[in-house]
Amino acid sequence: MKIYSDDPNLPYKTTRLKALFTKSEIDGLSAKWGVKDVYWHWDPEHNYVFVLFKMVEEIDGLPLQVAAKVEAPAIWNHKTRSKG
Repeated sequence: MKIYSDDPNLPYKTTRLKALFTKSEIDGLSAKWGVKDVYWHWDPEHNYVFVLFKMVEEIDGLPLQVAAKVEAPAIWNHKTRSKG
């Protein structure tokens, strides 16, 4: 499913925050919650950004290390079709 820039429900559409500020906020929240292993793939020029992290969760009384990946969606612009 593609997300388009003219979607009225697009969250943060009018934000003035820079991407690096948001990245540092996520790093701060990760540290606050004790997440120690964080890996960023940072390539916004090619619409490819994700963060991968590990955390310890207690499941049925056992501490387990689990990993999660959060990928930023690409936002697309509609292309106009020229009539020729």
